[in-house]
This record gives sequence, structure tokens and C-alpha cells, in this order.
Amino acid sequence: MFAFVHRLRRQGQLIPRHQLTHHQGLVGLFTLKEERDREIMRTLPVARLKEHDTSSVELLPALLDAMVIYASPATWTVTGWEREEEGLYGRAYQQSWWLIPLKPHEVLEHTRAQATRLLTSQHHTVG
Repeated sequence: MFAFVHRLRRQGQLIPRHQLTHHQGLVGLFTLKEERDREIMRTLPVARLKEHDTSSVELLPALLDAMVIYASPATWTVTGWEREEEGLYGRAYQQSWWLIPLKPHEVLEHTRAQATRLLTSQHHTVG
């Protein structure tokens, strides 16, 4: 599912609601599935936000032990743990994502807007 996503925490601390409007959300392909975690040697639900289904580019760090805590046709909230660093002693923080599912035409409009911004910035760089 493509969605507009806002992170609701910064290093485990809730971002005040009035500051969320100043944080730019991301648009990407949201997935939630079980994966094997090599660090803790068990399978757990992992949420990811990628550019698109064939991309390996992750727009946000994965949410480990992810759980949907609210879902409606208009909005979802997913919570879990975000690792700051890989390795046995890496830090992990609680994180929540606020998702707004996008309709296909909204994804297309966003993609066009991104392409226009990219072309405009390249034109100004070259010119």
C-alpha cells in the first residue's frame, strides 16, 4: 500500500503535535511482514517504507516488532522499535508512524511532482 508517512517520535520522545506540521512526511510503499532478525535470532513483524515495490531504497529505518495500533480507511498508526545502529549494543528507540493511505491517482500526482522538482533542480544546476 502506498502511503504518506509521518514519524511521530524523535529518539523515542513524542514530537509535539504542533511541530509535526513542520516535519515533511514521506510517500512510499508501506509493507508489514514477518522477517528473520539476525541480531536477536528470531522472527518478528517488520514494517518498511520503500520508494516502490522493486526498490531496495528504504525511506525510513525499519520498524521492528511492528504492530498496527489503529487502522481506518483514512489513517493508520503503526508502532515498533527503530534501531539507530546495527550490532549487539546498538541503540533502539520506540517509534510510531502515522500513515495516510494513498489512492493510485494520488501516488501518480506525487510521482509527477517529484519528477518536476528533480528536473527543475537539475536545470538550475546546469544553467
